[in-house]
Amino acid sequence: GIIEYPAFRSIMIHFGWKRIAILTQDENLFTNAQAIIEEDLKAANYTVTSRVFETGSDPLTSDSDFFVRAEDYRVFFLNCYSQSARKIICQASKLGYTYPYYAWILQDWYTENWWKASVDGDVINCTDTELEIFLDKALSLHIHPSSDDYFGSTNIGIMPQQFQAEYVSRARQYGYRVSDAGGR
Repeated sequence: GIIEYPAFRSIMIHFGWKRIAILTQDENLFTNAQAIIEEDLKAANYTVTSRVFETGSDPLTSDSDFFVRAEDYRVFFLNCYSQSARKIICQASKLGYTYPYYAWILQDWYTENWWKASVDGDVINCTDTELEIFLDKALSLHIHPSSDDYFGSTNIGIMPQQFQAEYVSRARQYGYRVSDAGGR
């Protein structure tokens, strides 16, 4: 299709991973990406389990046994905003779901120092240092729809290349780290 996430499958192939657990925040930005990624990976014979959590809730409180059910999974993708990601990685760290036995994939568009408590004042049971150690071995993946083979206008009437340029410009304006190449 027009919207693909080629980097996601490429990283799975590169590391020889066949199973992944996806934790998704219940916002269109994330649920749409999850549906596309899941469909693509399942079509390529990957095993995918997923959990959608409500925005504003503790991502794991409503499903405290998520990690128990996901014990057969060694690769996790956090498909959520940074505040939720910080809570999840803190819990994962406390439970020992860490490198080298587990791999974590996160969004790369979070703001600088997003894991630090001082960023939004949210209280979690991990220090900034603990999270830094955890994140040192995590992967950051730029999930951005591919438009390389599509030359028509988008649903908002601009070309994909124009969208990409506007996306990069606005993301940088607000302090997000992005690649001009859209993660390629």
